[in-house]
Amino acid sequence: MSDEYKTIQYTVDDRVATIMINRAERRNALNNQVIDELTSALDSARVDGDVNVVVLTGAGERAFSAGGDLSPSGSMGGGMLGMHWDRGGFADLLLTFKKVGKPIVGRINGDALGGGLGLLLACDIAIASENARVGCPEINVGLFPMMIMALIFRNVPRKFGVEMMLTGKKFGSDKA
Repeated sequence: MSDEYKTIQYTVDDRVATIMINRAERRNALNNQVIDELTSALDSARVDGDVNVVVLTGAGERAFSAGGDLSPSGSMGGGMLGMHWDRGGFADLLLTFKKVGKPIVGRINGDALGGGLGLLLACDIAIASENARVGCPEINVGLFPMMIMALIFRNVPRKFGVEMMLTGKKFGSDKA
C-alpha cells in the first residue's frame, strides 16, 4: 500500500498501521504533499477493519518532524502569502486525527518542532526517545504558532506552553 505515497511510508502489520514521514534529508519537514499523504493514510487506517491502532513516526533519528518546509523549494517557502494559502491542508490534517476513531501513538525520534509538534499533540499518546526535543521555533523567524496553539494549551500546562511559544526554546523529552 506504501507504493502510492512518495513522501511517507504506510504499512499494516499485526493490526498496527505505521505511518512514517519519509523525508529524513529535510528533517521530515511538512509540505503540501506530505500533508495530503498523511491525511490520506489516516483515512485509510480509519476505514481499514484490520487496523486497531496507528503509529506515527518520522524517518531517521534527527527529527520526528521539523515542522513546515520553509526552504525555497518547499511548498511553504513561498513567503507569507504562500504560507497563508497552505494552512487549510494542515488544519484539515489535524481534524483528520480526531476522525480516525482508533488510538494514534506518536513515536517521537528526534525533534518535534512547529507543525511537527502539532502532529505530536494531535496523537492520543506519545512515546519519545531520549534525544527527542519539542519546541515552537516559529517565533525566531517572526511567526507565531497559531495553527497549533489550541493543541498546545489543550495538552501542556499554560505557562509552559506560553514559554515554548514566546521563547522558541527547544525542550528535551525529560521536560516535555
